[in-house]
Amino acid sequence: MDIEKQLTNNIQEILSNTSPSVYYYLLVDSTFFNGVEKFTCTTKFLNQTYKNLYEDFSENLKNNGALLFQFNNDDIKNYYDDLQGIIEVGAFNFIVSDFDFENLSDHLEDLMEVIQPNGKSALFRFQDNFALDATLTSIDLKNFQKILSYKIKNWIWQSPDNKIYKVKNTVNYLKKNFTLKFSDIEFSKISQKLRPLRLMPLMKAFDPDLESLKFFELYDLVEERILAADGLAFKSFEDITLYSLLSYKFGDQFINEEPFKTAYLKMKFNEMSFQDSTDEIDLEQLDNWELNRKDKINV
Repeated sequence: MDIEKQLTNNIQEILSNTSPSVYYYLLVDSTFFNGVEKFTCTTKFLNQTYKNLYEDFSENLKNNGALLFQFNNDDIKNYYDDLQGIIEVGAFNFIVSDFDFENLSDHLEDLMEVIQPNGKSALFRFQDNFALDATLTSIDLKNFQKILSYKIKNWIWQSPDNKIYKVKNTVNYLKKNFTLKFSDIEFSKISQKLRPLRLMPLMKAFDPDLESLKFFELYDLVEERILAADGLAFKSFEDITLYSLLSYKFGDQFINEEPFKTAYLKMKFNEMSFQDSTDEIDLEQLDNWELNRKDKINV
């Protein structure tokens, strides 16, 4: 299964390169639009056949559910501007299929449960195009075949770097009543790729001014901080988060200045977490560092 990067973000050009099909489906992660009620109050897609795939879940999940909308060729033309608007906000998640609404929704509902390496069940949020991107670029061929089955001809999605990707089904996996199960390696790869999305809300809470950034601008900023942390061999997500926040505020050089330099070396050589080693910093030392830093800025 080859994942192809599309050379355009124009929906008509993207779909012109897909397999001829009877049905097109848009998956909407309603959390991206502040919930089902908010999205359905503003969207023009309600004339289409649609379903909340979380209808039978708890009230909270239902209110933030996965929405599936069906289109045909004429609908794509009629809703061109609205579908293009989904791309512009970064939430494009599209399926091409020969199967009707009931058949495809049944298949997607079968995909919802995934078994983690520890044996526990988790919810596969495939409606989140960024979670989908992390998953499809990390799993083995067998799981890939299970996801596409024989019912999905093309799955097209927008990645966190604002590129459109498409996969074409060349296998047609026929086995029914399956459950997705991710290996340790697959699960680790997926978790790694989702780190920027986990850090983004923390960065916005740390600096409310970041709310003004577009999604992809904030993603790039956060990814840059994480890559800098990876270069310093931070192991846990909590330590990566702490470094990312501090380096965002004070610059990358702070780690080479006392008392943070000693805290970093303790983490590196004494098997401590960076959180624990920074907790050991004397408050007077920290005050002196901040004063010296301000003096340098004012010079």
